[in-house]
Amino acid sequence: MKMTGRSAGGLSLAAALVFSAATVAPAHAQKEQYKKPPTNPAATVTSQRIMRAPVAEPQNWLTYGGGYDSQRHSRLDQINTRNVAQLKPAWIKQFGVPNGFEATPIVADGVMYVTTGGHTSLWALDAKTGDPFWQYTAQIPEDVPACCDWVNRGAAIADGKVFFASLDAQLIALDAQTGRPLWNQRVADPRDGYTMTVAPLVVKDKVIVGVSGGEYGVRGYVDAYDMRTGRRAWRFYTVPGPGEPGHETWGGKETWRTGGGTTWITGSYDPELDLLYWGVANPGPVFNGAVRPGDNLYTSSVVALDPNTGRLRWHYQWTPHDIWDYDGVNEVILADLPIGGRTVKALLHADKNGFFYALDRTNGKFLYAKEFARQTWASSINPQTGRPTVNPKGIPGPDYTIGCPGPAGAKEWNHMAYSPQTRMAYVPVVENCAYFRSGQAFYNRGQPFWGSYATAEALGPGESHGFLKAINAATGREAMRLDPRHMSFPQLLGDALMRLGKKEEAIAAWQTVLTLDEGRNTPDAQLARQSIQRNR
Repeated sequence: MKMTGRSAGGLSLAAALVFSAATVAPAHAQKEQYKKPPTNPAATVTSQRIMRAPVAEPQNWLTYGGGYDSQRHSRLDQINTRNVAQLKPAWIKQFGVPNGFEATPIVADGVMYVTTGGHTSLWALDAKTGDPFWQYTAQIPEDVPACCDWVNRGAAIADGKVFFASLDAQLIALDAQTGRPLWNQRVADPRDGYTMTVAPLVVKDKVIVGVSGGEYGVRGYVDAYDMRTGRRAWRFYTVPGPGEPGHETWGGKETWRTGGGTTWITGSYDPELDLLYWGVANPGPVFNGAVRPGDNLYTSSVVALDPNTGRLRWHYQWTPHDIWDYDGVNEVILADLPIGGRTVKALLHADKNGFFYALDRTNGKFLYAKEFARQTWASSINPQTGRPTVNPKGIPGPDYTIGCPGPAGAKEWNHMAYSPQTRMAYVPVVENCAYFRSGQAFYNRGQPFWGSYATAEALGPGESHGFLKAINAATGREAMRLDPRHMSFPQLLGDALMRLGKKEEAIAAWQTVLTLDEGRNTPDAQLARQSIQRNR
């Protein structure tokens, strides 16, 4: 559950594009046509091109995380520390939607594809001017049970098509040049509590998506669809049924049927290993663990899947038997790192539970877990296995118990970024504690299934705040921090600038290696500085 980026296109837009929302009624026409691009920008987009694009064509942003590794690092370098203060808005586009804006635009050869919340509109825009080419709006029933605002996180392109998920759980394919509908597939039934907010991921000839609705007693899964026909290729259930490995971790009576484990953040993909990595959210009911004894696999975990078949290759569980809504669905970043005297194909993850993890992505082997925010739920982490020892004082009961992090997490869904030059992960941190309470949970189809309650803030007004932390990805140690007091979502522009979206400002930019009055002069910070100097 979540408690409620942007991507670079042309250089003039990389740090100057502003999205805003006006409180007006959503468009009622299913499709509005303005003009069309001279060519289809997705016609030549393939999985191979997406794999090469971060290096070969950094002016484009062809997939949700910038590349299959989800590093959100751009090699564009015309905007730098010398000229960033001269930037001015190139254009502003108001979409007329009062809901949250959480989408990462896709940019291909001068065309920007961006989705909105509300009735899930997809816009094709001229990236230079902001002028629309076309718009398509999915008509969403007003009674769709979305827990946390009507939002959408973006689209995917390939094979001449643009793909997006509507809030009422349909996967839709449009002609990327004209906006003409080509196919749509019902992924789930919103009457059961399912919704979709995820940005699809194209891998080979498949479009891969996940579902939302973990607060409504659904059973989560990851789906893959044939990009040409829309037919489902495979489904991986994140809560195992009878006879499936992991089912034994679900005690109680039929608890697996309403076990949660939704998959609403886009995964990552390693083409060399041919492995798909996807985060899995909280179990259900989230605050009452008594009705679901056991570890509750594969909730609050990452799963590594064969993208051809959906078969599980390995898993790692961040928070066994999650009773704090720590999810585990946050993005995973793929990076090759020097650890233990060798280069390791690593997977990095900053979890809502307050720990920053590194795993060997070839087999799921635990490498390390380091605290990056205040946490009280775990007494320790086993250095060999990574399994936490739960602090008994942090277990919610019938009376309110203070716990850190709160359900907003030590890091929400807002993504971190990684620089291969500095080998730093730049993490938007949330310092937030909460009062937790466990209570009864009664399942009714399509209705909230929480198992009691948690507050957003426990220690008074102003206690909850956010800051940006740079973490040495090889060690998990903090290198520096910047404290704007609000949650941020970083994106790296070259290796000289970081762009932060914040609550109070549309866009701000800082050097990734912070000045000494803002960042601490630690050995890790000194190494980062030296790395940037070598790579300029």
